[in-house]
Amino acid sequence: MSLDLNLLRVILAVHDHGGIAAAAHALGMSQPGLSAALQRARKALNDPLFLRGSRRMEPTERTRRMLPSLRLIMETVDRDVEIAAEFDPLSYRGEFKLALTDAGEAILLPLVLVALAKHCPHADIRSMSYTLAERQQAMEEGAVDLALGFFPDLNSINYYKQVISTQSFCCLISADHPLRGSTISREEYFAADHVLVEGQSPSEDLLENFLARQRARRKIVLRTPHFMSAPAIVARTRLIATVPDGVANIVSMMSNPRIARTEFHMPRFETCVYWHPSMQEDAKNRWLRRTLVAELRSRLARPGSNEGSPSPHAAQR
Repeated sequence: MSLDLNLLRVILAVHDHGGIAAAAHALGMSQPGLSAALQRARKALNDPLFLRGSRRMEPTERTRRMLPSLRLIMETVDRDVEIAAEFDPLSYRGEFKLALTDAGEAILLPLVLVALAKHCPHADIRSMSYTLAERQQAMEEGAVDLALGFFPDLNSINYYKQVISTQSFCCLISADHPLRGSTISREEYFAADHVLVEGQSPSEDLLENFLARQRARRKIVLRTPHFMSAPAIVARTRLIATVPDGVANIVSMMSNPRIARTEFHMPRFETCVYWHPSMQEDAKNRWLRRTLVAELRSRLARPGSNEGSPSPHAAQR
């Protein structure tokens, strides 16, 4: 037996509309074309399927038994294959899964929540943290919709990205720190005591590699794995914490450490939205990334936003 989906649609249309002419019109087919398709279905199933009644074509007993299964098959196809070509954010009640670092979650997730509450009000959001290998595997397997932040391991031909902002690093120091100015010289920076955030943050790796090339070493007094504990530590000590601009801006709104810039240039890095090529044509993912790129660029460009100034262009494959 060989039945394709078109023949299943023909059987359902003839039953629901009661005849060849009405079924052909409903499916956008010619009457001869639909008649030929019905004949193929009859031959494949070895059953007449329909018999002429006084007012309409009546299903055979075998057709009546098949109808519930045929409807279930076509409803599944329509929902998961055809209708999936569109995405309605106002009616969506599923979950968006986002990969973020500790710092990225603090900076970006509040903005994501605001954006999705406006555009996709019934959706749930799951923030997920991975090691490098775990993140790539999760994205390849479709377990993550998007990665948000600075992930240089995803800057390859195997992934798509769009830039939402560019930022650098600055220093957090206590309000009464002996370094009173708004800038810190190279000599002052390397002579001071520092708290080092040791996590799996790509931005911290970038900073460490940059400082290693300066031919001077920081005096690390404290090492901690948490970005968001650094402000409380700095506020009560004479330590300096070097953090991304976005982290510093959040801290400045919530506590009393001062922000100071180094007189020497710190490295810059791009905050991006990343997705795997398997998601490129997915309607839900396409809507999500377009919405978040537009919303995050807009919000991060405003004065007082939670991150550095936006990149002047987007990089996208």
